Amino acid sequence: MEKCWCFEVVRDVVEEACRRFSPGFALVPDRLDILREYCMEIENIARDTYAEAFGAGVNEETMTVTVTVEAPSITIRSDESSFYELIERSVSFGFRANKEGNTELFFEFPRLWELEEGDG
Repeated sequence: MEKCWCFEVVRDVVEEACRRFSPGFALVPDRLDILREYCMEIENIARDTYAEAFGAGVNEETMTVTVTVEAPSITIRSDESSFYELIERSVSFGFRANKEGNTELFFEFPRLWELEEGDG
């Protein structure tokens, strides 16, 4: 299986969130697998844009996962890019300039956790 650095960053954040959300909420493995696929596509974008860093976070209230990629600039040259599919599958999407002048591209993806059986 191909190494996915983006997913390594995301997995660390998800594991920490699992500790905070437990007991009460359980990680849904199929959703984590889908997020891994999204990370692989984000890595493709990162390679094309000479990205310098990945970031990730979990919103404590909504339990959504945000993945950020930082690059000197981001140019999408094709309407065939997986970039557009990632936007469609995300809860929200955006970009901003950081204090170093790089572009941060961020995707917020649906929650990975559901109430554990018997807790509802």
